[in-house]
Amino acid sequence: MHRSWTGVCVYVAHFKQEHEEFVLCMIEANRNAAQYAETDDAYDGRLCIEMIEEILLGHDIAKPVVKQGCRV
Repeated sequence: MHRSWTGVCVYVAHFKQEHEEFVLCMIEANRNAAQYAETDDAYDGRLCIEMIEEILLGHDIAKPVVKQGCRV
């Protein structure tokens, strides 16, 4: 997943095929402070999964993850 306005890669999600399904097996988050300032692995994992749910799978996320102190 890349930021649309900078093109910087923020997340790489890895999937593996198990029979007829694909299973998320790993998420990599960009830790280059000059490109992406977040350092909380748990937050990044939740946010990436939410983006997969909404964008890739088309599910409606009622309460998205918002980091405390961030504006929506």
